[in-house]
Amino acid sequence: MLDIDEGRGDYFMAESASRDDRAAASAEATRIPAPILPFLIGFDMPAAVDSSDQYQRLAEFYYELRNSIIPEGGAQEYVFAAVVRNAASAPPGERRIQSLAGALENWARGGGSPIPSDIFDAAYYSELAGQDFEDERAALSHWLQKGLGERVVPTRTFDAEFYVAANPDLSAWSNWIFLHYVYHGRPEGRLPSPAYASAREAESGEADRAGTEAGPDSRGEEAWAPVLSAPMVSRLLGYAPVDRIEAAVVERMSRAFDGSARRLGLRTEIERHLLAGILGQLFGQGETGERAEVVLAILEAWGEGGRTPDLLPLFDPAYYAEAAGIAFEGPDAAFGHWLREGVGKRIVPTPFFDPDFYAGRNPDLAGWQDWIFLHYASHGFREGRPPDCFVNPSWIRMRYATGSVSPLQFYLAEEAAGRPVQPAPNVGPFRRAGSSGELLTLRDFLILRRKRGLFPFGPDSELQAEIRKAAAIEPRIKVVDQARLFTLKPFDSPLYPYLTAVQQRVGEADILVYRDSVTFGGVDRVLLFTLRYLEQKYPEARIKVVSFGPVDSRQFTRHHLRTEFVALDALVGNAEATVRRELAFDSALGSGAHTIVNMNCGPLWDAIQIYGRRLTERARLFAFMFCDDRDVFGNVDGYPTRYALDCLPFLNKIFVDSYYLRDTLRARFGDSSFLRSRLSVFRTPFDFRLRELGAPRPAPSNEGPVVAWAGRLDRQKRPDLLAAIAQLMPEATFHVWGEPVLDRLDLRLSSLANVRMMGLFDDLSEVMALAPDAFLYTSEWDGIPTILLMAMMHDVPIVASAAGGVPEVLPETSLVRGLEDVPEYVARLRAAFEAPEPLLEAQAGKRDQLRNLHNFDVFSWAVEAI
Repeated sequence: MLDIDEGRGDYFMAESASRDDRAAASAEATRIPAPILPFLIGFDMPAAVDSSDQYQRLAEFYYELRNSIIPEGGAQEYVFAAVVRNAASAPPGERRIQSLAGALENWARGGGSPIPSDIFDAAYYSELAGQDFEDERAALSHWLQKGLGERVVPTRTFDAEFYVAANPDLSAWSNWIFLHYVYHGRPEGRLPSPAYASAREAESGEADRAGTEAGPDSRGEEAWAPVLSAPMVSRLLGYAPVDRIEAAVVERMSRAFDGSARRLGLRTEIERHLLAGILGQLFGQGETGERAEVVLAILEAWGEGGRTPDLLPLFDPAYYAEAAGIAFEGPDAAFGHWLREGVGKRIVPTPFFDPDFYAGRNPDLAGWQDWIFLHYASHGFREGRPPDCFVNPSWIRMRYATGSVSPLQFYLAEEAAGRPVQPAPNVGPFRRAGSSGELLTLRDFLILRRKRGLFPFGPDSELQAEIRKAAAIEPRIKVVDQARLFTLKPFDSPLYPYLTAVQQRVGEADILVYRDSVTFGGVDRVLLFTLRYLEQKYPEARIKVVSFGPVDSRQFTRHHLRTEFVALDALVGNAEATVRRELAFDSALGSGAHTIVNMNCGPLWDAIQIYGRRLTERARLFAFMFCDDRDVFGNVDGYPTRYALDCLPFLNKIFVDSYYLRDTLRARFGDSSFLRSRLSVFRTPFDFRLRELGAPRPAPSNEGPVVAWAGRLDRQKRPDLLAAIAQLMPEATFHVWGEPVLDRLDLRLSSLANVRMMGLFDDLSEVMALAPDAFLYTSEWDGIPTILLMAMMHDVPIVASAAGGVPEVLPETSLVRGLEDVPEYVARLRAAFEAPEPLLEAQAGKRDQLRNLHNFDVFSWAVEAI
């Protein structure tokens, strides 16, 4: 609950985002950034685009090309995405995404550039630059990183003087005019040169579509636009690509728009274009034909004296009347006055727009000299850009599945109906201070915020200037970044009681190692040897392991480590993700540590992603990564996917446990010398001497061959494959060890007659004591699985999926290359029953190789940078 006291201006946030909210925010963070998405697929995004299969394919090839052309990203990425978008010719929707994904895949796989020559002509740009480029990618990269800043037009097709003269609505455009053509003009059907204009007229026979003004109408009054220009039609239809529209539709739309403009008292070309842009933002949903019908219906009803369309949140009549100091007769009078006079005076007509926030969050607008609200009214609203730090349209769209309704219209409609929804992550309900606890609408809160001067964190505000000065002295002071939605917590928020307790618990240290939890799984085995290495290298250092989850340090105690373990689960177990991130950052700097190691700790990854530069001012940063993960839809996810690229500039080294992950990261982010210098492959130390287990416990005589399977009964380990294999092998008995940890799956295992559910195990020796005839491993994704290293210590044939780094520790005779190839698993298991010697011999050879790699000396050499 956000508490506002009008007299004191005190406030606090005590309502945390729910688990579902955090999951939605996490899902959003793994996809193409919301501000970039409209530039990539066009400003007419279908609902739930980022959950479609074609979107995932598009994202994969977009990032592959983006990372090879502009690896640093930044403001150049907006231009790159807009340039690439012009490779798709399909109409808006899923077909456009599919078309663009296909074009980018072909380009990424060695095909020619799909970018039209009127946007970027590699040969022509090569002449201008005076150098030969290896291919189109190299030329485009050079233009984006150098030519773009020097305003070099990379095509002989574009004529700037013609373009400005042909489009009078662009007279106020103060940015580089070629960027307008790239961003908006080409999709809107605007012509780049007289040659293109002549070709278009010859093709269509409709020269009057150029948008010239006509003479007086039959009523003897000035006629403003009896035939709408192509750009005007495009604006009314929400900036959709418009090649040609039926003459009858244009005629009706022209008359209806003319009536609406008359009703508002609009007489200039610029005023009418602004009106068309706003209407296109609000009512331009759906396919082109549907948009035309919606816009026509609204304009005809309005022009004939019907109800004024609901223009919120772009225009709030009551708010504007107060700002202008005028009492208007109705919404039409207020709206017309704003278009005619308020725009010139730069009066923002809605409390939902914060100019400082909008400018700071959108780096592609850095050169925008015109009134920033006009960009939001003409483009930003439809593009889904957040207008204020308390409103995130992308969040609303994903969280509540708004469909074809714009997120802000959906929010306002739900609030008006008494069903308030969350407008952004970490933003809860608002109420006034005092005993009554009167609830405030977001509109009322934003108005009060501006009146009381709350949250004055604009880039030029005095408070922000003071914060920057303080941050230059003390890295723990965080400069408010307008590129992110508002997450700063006030001093009386729950963060600060957490912070005091956490800093007292962590205390001072020289070296901090962060973990999600310590349970002595595969990652914690790596942790053990890392701590042993650190203690040997820094015998006087204060070393601490900070865990945000529970700590089971019994396995470490018997190794006589002097490292201190700090468990924070009792303190922060219920804290939201953003609070954990802040605690990781503050505790790391508060400890005074000169070395910080991230051993699979999500809160610290979040902190490095946002505050990495500040952390490097005080400490060296290192991280261990083990493998990608998958989300519930099967999409690639996990720490390497989410954080590797963003955090790489701040890390001295990333240590990975397999060459598979190293090569995956190189392929994903570009095999640059910078990336290669940051990646180091380590091998977890293991004693590969065969274990003597004594006399095995006899199995029941009716069980036949025994197959052991051990691990987590979670999606990653594919227990469904195990069930399918067991069904095809009724002659064998399957001993299944383990329990679900991360997932709750509907398993068929316990219902199968030849499956024995054995429960948890303390050590793999317990599994092997039952003398299985084979050991089965069915993981879908992995690094170097610790359990397979343990299995190699026992003289038992192993059959495993070739996932991730598994082929690095098992011979080819043990591997099933097709993950879903159930008959192949069955065939290899039966071969192991009948003739185990060849498989055991191959495993023995591989074990001898691993013995020379997986030892403490080699491990210490791999991580010596710490």
